[in-house]
Amino acid sequence: MKKIICTLTLGLLAVGAANATFVADLAGDYVDDATLAEGWGYFYSDAASGGTEVALNPNVAIGQDGQTGFGGSISYGVPALDGSNDNGGNFQLFNNSNPNQHNAVEGTHVLMHAGQQGNNADYIIARYTLSVADISENGTTASIETLFQSFDDGGGDTGTDFLVFHNSTMLLDVNSTDFTSPAGEGDFTGVNALSSFTIGAGDTISFVVGNAGNFGGSETAVFGQVNVIPEPATLGLIALFGGGMLFVRRGLAL
Repeated sequence: MKKIICTLTLGLLAVGAANATFVADLAGDYVDDATLAEGWGYFYSDAASGGTEVALNPNVAIGQDGQTGFGGSISYGVPALDGSNDNGGNFQLFNNSNPNQHNAVEGTHVLMHAGQQGNNADYIIARYTLSVADISENGTTASIETLFQSFDDGGGDTGTDFLVFHNSTMLLDVNSTDFTSPAGEGDFTGVNALSSFTIGAGDTISFVVGNAGNFGGSETAVFGQVNVIPEPATLGLIALFGGGMLFVRRGLAL
């Protein structure tokens, strides 16, 4: 079922944005620690884009508090991704983080932690592949809403790299230290409306977290939605249908 977003996306026509449909929700689509959500893939890689990617394994032990999630098949500095708070405590991967600064919420954010530098796992990637239905039922213009928060205390002043790609085109490239100190801790920040762009079936949207040279400081909570804007003809039908419903309601009220 498609859901209607309530926030407007920068750079879009108001009528289009008001009827934008999000077709992918990074946290909202997360099923559980053993099930990969439809359309999504989770990987670790030696590069933010175009590198050697390896799929994360489901239902493996990650972090320090006994929780499970998606993790890399390497012996140390394991990259990890988790969308469920199954440890009975704070929604976190590593307990050396400051719990007073944890604003992550299960169902709204996914926790992503890049792997140890030097073992080809410097980046962790959550990628959505647009389906034929995403395009045919909605349109060929998309936008992205995303926020992130880096809150691991172990990273010194290197911060965390956060990137977003449409296919191989980079839409966003920031480091958490660009926003708050130390290392991006505190309130969620980022770009809340990436510019609209043309999409097609099979295109990919990738949310990427990099360790910025320090594995200990890359735990990041990420919110991400992929929105599709209906074509003008579709908007006309929506307006016509809405007007018809208004007319019927007024008629019934007489």
